[in-house]
Amino acid sequence: MKKKEFGLVRLSTAADANMAIPTGPFGIPGQSLFIRFFAVGFERDPANKQPNISIEMKIVDENGKATLEKPFADVVKLTSRRIWLPYP
Repeated sequence: MKKKEFGLVRLSTAADANMAIPTGPFGIPGQSLFIRFFAVGFERDPANKQPNISIEMKIVDENGKATLEKPFADVVKLTSRRIWLPYP
């Protein structure tokens, strides 16, 4: 049996925030793309047993060059159930 590790599972993409209009994993310039996934295998804060996860997403062009100066980033907070990474 393999050791439990951090991972993102059940990744899905959609054209709307309710995930009612499925799309492929690739977008075109100007298109909104909503991404949903579940994080597994992470450690919880020993004091409050809540997740302690930072998320960062970098969008790159066909040459691997970042398209934005800063990546989208957020931290899972104690009261968060969903993480929204708004366009900067």
